[in-house]
Amino acid sequence: MKLIDYLNKENIKPLDFAKKVGIKGRVTIYRYINGEAKPRLYMQAICEATNGEVTPADFYDF
Repeated sequence: MKLIDYLNKENIKPLDFAKKVGIKGRVTIYRYINGEAKPRLYMQAICEATNGEVTPADFYDF
């Protein structure tokens, strides 16, 4: 599941989610959402915070 889809489903604001997983820059979370960057440092935290609904594979086009 794409991160933005998860956030919408759970009605979570991107900045609130960023704080939850330890992302400090607001631009960073939006880059992850828009596919402009891959969350290498935060991948595990995102996966855990979404209970596995957002996985590393969701950030790559196969």
